[in-house]
Amino acid sequence: MAAVIDSSIGFAKETTHKTYVAPTRHYEFLSESLKWNKNPKSGRGIRTGSRVARASRRVVPTSEGGGDFSTEVMTTGMGRLWEAGFGQGTSTQVGAGPAYQQVFTFADSLPSYTIQKGVVRASGTVDAYSYLGCVSSGFEIDSPNGEIITAKFSWDAADLTTAQSYVTPSYPTGGNVMHFGQVTAAIGGTITAPTASALASSAGALTVCVRDFNIQVNSNLDGKRFCYGGGGRKGQQVAMTRAITGKFTAEYNGTELRDAFLNDTNLSVLITATGEAVGAANAVFQVVLPVTRLNGDLPEANADGVVTVDHSFEVFDGLVQQPMTLVCVTADTAL
Repeated sequence: MAAVIDSSIGFAKETTHKTYVAPTRHYEFLSESLKWNKNPKSGRGIRTGSRVARASRRVVPTSEGGGDFSTEVMTTGMGRLWEAGFGQGTSTQVGAGPAYQQVFTFADSLPSYTIQKGVVRASGTVDAYSYLGCVSSGFEIDSPNGEIITAKFSWDAADLTTAQSYVTPSYPTGGNVMHFGQVTAAIGGTITAPTASALASSAGALTVCVRDFNIQVNSNLDGKRFCYGGGGRKGQQVAMTRAITGKFTAEYNGTELRDAFLNDTNLSVLITATGEAVGAANAVFQVVLPVTRLNGDLPEANADGVVTVDHSFEVFDGLVQQPMTLVCVTADTAL
């Protein structure tokens, strides 16, 4: 019998959109909001003597689902989630191993997944809710001051079944959480792009104390592809132009960021978290943003401590490097 807290989130890439695949990877999730939305309609024809909508005239022409789940960023087991968010990734052995470098960039199309949610009844029975045709509608990476780094993944689901058996969770082996104390930030330098086996680097970054970081990616899915013959279920969701926004808080220790905001000039952002040893290498989680533009604020005077500024930004394509790359060094031999 399962305990009430033994809920689970399982995950597997589909070969055919909306065709169930038993989960092969489960995640230690912090929260979830996966829902299923019926879109019922009631006939409105006038009938003598009828004063209330008639049950026999209610239909459900379309249904769809979606929601989020969030997890702590781990040094192992995350590759499939990042592949879902970006659309593609590579895995290359670093030197003689056992470390592998995974590099994720945006693809033209996004794969679909089966996501199975296991929910425990008060009696201890686990019910399986299998969401089919799930495509990542976006994701968020959050590194608050003094906290563990987290990631939230958002999904658009095309179908739902409760007919599939519950799959006993299978979690990644080993790994640790990535956290604030492992992070360095290079703001405003000249970025050298990562390769398949080398991390990104920055030269000439500003001397600035960065206190936190957040980035959000919206894939702007066309998720309304309901067509005749589809039985009220949508077709494959399609990613449009991604919108990437973020923010970081920095101490006011110079005028370079102020001037970049006022003059609307390009500013690079490189965030790197370095974790435990993996053979001769270290586990790494790196966000590479060669071109951003600041939308944030000017500094405000106060008497409560060092002046800080909340710098919000947008990410752009500079047509030289990838607009956003995520790099992980991990003990995982594949995504």
